[in-house]
Amino acid sequence: MNDKVDRAHRAAVRDGAAEDHRATAGRFAELVRGTRDWAAPAPCEGWTARDVVRHLVEWLPGFLRAGAKAVFAEAITDPRYIIKNLYTSNMNMRAIFFASPNRTMTYRFHFVSKRTSWAIASMDPYRAGKYYRSVIGKLSVTAADWRAS
Repeated sequence: MNDKVDRAHRAAVRDGAAEDHRATAGRFAELVRGTRDWAAPAPCEGWTARDVVRHLVEWLPGFLRAGAKAVFAEAITDPRYIIKNLYTSNMNMRAIFFASPNRTMTYRFHFVSKRTSWAIASMDPYRAGKYYRSVIGKLSVTAADWRAS
């Protein structure tokens, strides 16, 4: 693929992934608005519907408000490369994220968080609409700076 076609392909995939994210968030909002019994048991043992929704909307901003430099999410891959690079490298958080042996780099995209405007989010889905890796935070912070803090 020539560079112009490659850029157009990436833009189309990124836009499709962003639209998929909006649709998923919209569906989540519909389900939340339609909830009638907030005390109903959830599939997670000991949790209620309220607990699950609270967890989904509060845990990430809470980490960032508490001073986390970055929050990594690896849903189906081994996160040991993150720990190794945090303790042994001088890479910044974005470079650590893309050091994953499972990175695709095909559908990646970045955006500024609306709830924490200083934070940048990067996603590297294995295909459009299939998210399993993300990082959000101050991605320019190096592992050395993180270790020193």
